[in-house]
Amino acid sequence: MKRVLLISGVSLLALGLIFGKLIGRYFMNKVDNPDTSVNNGQTYAARYIADCDTLQLVMKDFKDSTSTFKVKSTAGPFSDNDQTYVTQHKVVFYDSHYKKDFSVLYFFNKSNLDEDFRTYINLNVDSVEHIAGTVNKHEMADATYGDKQKPIPVLYFHSTTHNNTPYYDLTQQDKGSFIGSEGQFRIWMLHYNVWHYLSYVKSKADFERMFGKQTE
Repeated sequence: MKRVLLISGVSLLALGLIFGKLIGRYFMNKVDNPDTSVNNGQTYAARYIADCDTLQLVMKDFKDSTSTFKVKSTAGPFSDNDQTYVTQHKVVFYDSHYKKDFSVLYFFNKSNLDEDFRTYINLNVDSVEHIAGTVNKHEMADATYGDKQKPIPVLYFHSTTHNNTPYYDLTQQDKGSFIGSEGQFRIWMLHYNVWHYLSYVKSKADFERMFGKQTE
C-alpha cells in the first residue's frame, strides 16, 4: 500500500511539474509575445497591391540602412520559443523627374537574407540606377508623402539597365526560402513586403485614411 501511495505521489508531483511548466509558459507567452503590429496589414495587402503602378525611377546617391524589430511569434501558446524578429532594409533616394523622395522597403525574417540583399545593393546597383519600382497610386497622389520625413514606399523593384535582380542572389544563397520562377518570386516578395509595411510601418491614421477604420 505504501508503495502504491509513493508511486501515486511521485506521479502526481511529476504531472504537477509538467503542467505547471506548460501553464507558466502559456502566461509568459501572453506577456512576452505581444502583437507588435500597428495595423492588420495582411488582410489588406492584396487591396493595396491592386492599386499599385510600376514607375520608371532613377535611384541616385541613395542611402541604405537596416533595422530590426520584434514581431509576434507564430509558435504555439505553450512554446518557450517566442522570439521572432524581422529585418527591414530601406533604400532612400530622391527622383528628380517626380521631384519626390522614395524609399525602397524590403523585409526579411532571416538575417542572412538581408545580408544577401545588402550584397546585391552594394555590388549590383550603380550610384545612378534606373529602376522599375512598384508604388501605390494613392500614396503617390497623396501630398503628405514624398519628402524626406515621409518618402513614398517602393515595395518591389528591378533594374532596367542590368539583367541582374535580387531574385538570383536571394534564392541562390538560401534555396529553402523560395522555390519558383522569378515572376512567382515577385508576387511572393511584393506581398510579403506590403504585408509588413502595412502592419508595422504605415501609421494607424494613414492606414485608416486609406482603408477605413479597422474592426477590433
